[in-house]
Amino acid sequence: MTELPEPIANFSGEETDDLVDQQLGRLDEMFGDAGLVRLRTRHASHPAVRQYDGLLELRDHGVRWPDEVRPLQGMGIVGLDFTTWAPEPPYEDFWDFLEAETRRWTVQMIRNPEQYEDVMAELFVWGWLRQQDLDARRINVEGQSDIVVGSEDWPCEVKRIHIGTGTGRIGKVLSKANRQIKARGSDQAGTAFISIARTDCREALDDRLPNDVTPFIDATRAALRSGQNRSVAQAVVSWDDVQALGEPPMPMLYVFRRRSVVVEHPEPRQRGPYSVEDVTVGRTATTWIRWDGPTEASARLQLAPIETGEVVISQQFRTENELADGLRTNHAVEALLEPDGLAIQRYGEVEVRLATRRISRGRHPYTLLVIAVKLPGAKLSITHGYRLYRGKRGDDLSKDPASAFQALLERYGLDVQVGAVKRRFVTYGATAPGEGLEVARESGQVAINALSKVRPSGWVEHSWVFALDTAKYRAAVRQHAS
Repeated sequence: MTELPEPIANFSGEETDDLVDQQLGRLDEMFGDAGLVRLRTRHASHPAVRQYDGLLELRDHGVRWPDEVRPLQGMGIVGLDFTTWAPEPPYEDFWDFLEAETRRWTVQMIRNPEQYEDVMAELFVWGWLRQQDLDARRINVEGQSDIVVGSEDWPCEVKRIHIGTGTGRIGKVLSKANRQIKARGSDQAGTAFISIARTDCREALDDRLPNDVTPFIDATRAALRSGQNRSVAQAVVSWDDVQALGEPPMPMLYVFRRRSVVVEHPEPRQRGPYSVEDVTVGRTATTWIRWDGPTEASARLQLAPIETGEVVISQQFRTENELADGLRTNHAVEALLEPDGLAIQRYGEVEVRLATRRISRGRHPYTLLVIAVKLPGAKLSITHGYRLYRGKRGDDLSKDPASAFQALLERYGLDVQVGAVKRRFVTYGATAPGEGLEVARESGQVAINALSKVRPSGWVEHSWVFALDTAKYRAAVRQHAS
């Protein structure tokens, strides 16, 4: 199992209902508005309203695979936001821990849909600094630093960036932070905390830096190069991820993490009193998930494709994998978007991608092989996914997608006949009108895979054709998983 950071903030209670009710109650009390009725009347699309409704849906419909990651991720982010500063009941007023002026300003700002997420990021950083035994104080003055720390009033700026805005936003945000810090004195320097809001529902498979966050870290380094933004002595770039340990329908451990990387300016106006270790944001929260059942009816006859960012999860993938021993959709997406190995082959206008990713969790590590197809004018579509455990030779297939695909065919492939051609993998072939693809069956469960196109003559052209003994494949998966 991947080594995880020691949890320093566990959500209270083991049942999801308890956690959801706790967070709904906090949102009610934050706004002094049960059910956020008044808030949703003024701002129906307020981020807090969306959070609230997501929690309600989770409470009312339960935790159901395979569509649980997004609502659970929403619950985890809200929980992480609260962990460093939100008061524990009982209390007379939710905001009693703030002095009057700061309380008034904070309540006013969170009601503004454009400011809510920024204020939540600021509260998290403020609370986190205080939990590090640092004397952090919030400043409610327009154009000045959000937080100052210690007797020397070391300024800290808190900014939030959506990944969809592009890496160019980093330079603008750091330039603004530089101006605000410098406004305190021409030789002043400080620390900028930048929270990266990830738009895709991506599940971390290990502890590597995610490839959608890495460009923002690189852009931060570029913005803090010599001679640029010298009042920003440090930039702390943070992001959230989620890990799910286990497989449904058994109970699973969900791990919600807030991670960060610190980028130091090579020539700041002054060195700060706080080391990289002092300002590295880290937060981990865990909760056990007990399932209320699958999302769809057990027959799963009409599983619609799912669009997630730049990738489509095909109906075929869902039909093959939304079983107790199938692949998790989010694992397949992550393997395709951030693979250990990638091979691309083209057949006319069609592009086929083979992606592999090493999965080291659990007692039996394996290589995840994902097959995706790109048609002209369409998004990349994940059509198939397979677990490949080490063979007798102990080969690690995660770096070589072609070898992984070959191993899949050697272990579970069946001869398939396309016209006059018969073998386990047919790159191209054609069948006459009325002819089909024929497979030498070894069991009652066979899956035939092909990219086919009907010509005006009635002939059908086929590419990327292979067939698998699915009963043999699933038996091997169950054997390793047990």
